[in-house]
Amino acid sequence: MRPGVKISLIAVGRLKDKHAAALCADYSERVARYTPWELVEVKDARGESPDRAPPLEAERLLGKLPTGSYVVTLDEHGTQLTSVDFSRWLARRQQDGRDLRFVLGGPWGLGDLVRDRADESLRLSDMTLPHELARVVFLEQLYRAFTILRGSKYHHV
Repeated sequence: MRPGVKISLIAVGRLKDKHAAALCADYSERVARYTPWELVEVKDARGESPDRAPPLEAERLLGKLPTGSYVVTLDEHGTQLTSVDFSRWLARRQQDGRDLRFVLGGPWGLGDLVRDRADESLRLSDMTLPHELARVVFLEQLYRAFTILRGSKYHHV
């Protein structure tokens, strides 16, 4: 892995479920053992209609996506990878040397401006996940990817 590549998850809203928040904190600490990493939360568009929320949140998300970073949306329309394939994908992205910005929308999804800015899109599941659970699943898979790359016993084949 190339040193200096920073990974960020840019997510809409704060976690309200204390169990999801605890899991995210745990996996966040685990990921930090392997790479420089941060979670950035942007204000959700609470109270807005399902049609208005994604575009408003997209503007907030775009402000957190610096030029030159490799932007990956976590979206139902993205490519689905196995855990092993994701670990290989992650290794390739880190070799590129560009900071990685994963973007996770709110309950009503991502706005088109964010999708247009993305270099790539990944899908976490064929099933619909609540956005809080999607955050947990992503962080666990990110941690799992690093353990696969390091040959840890965490991932069972």
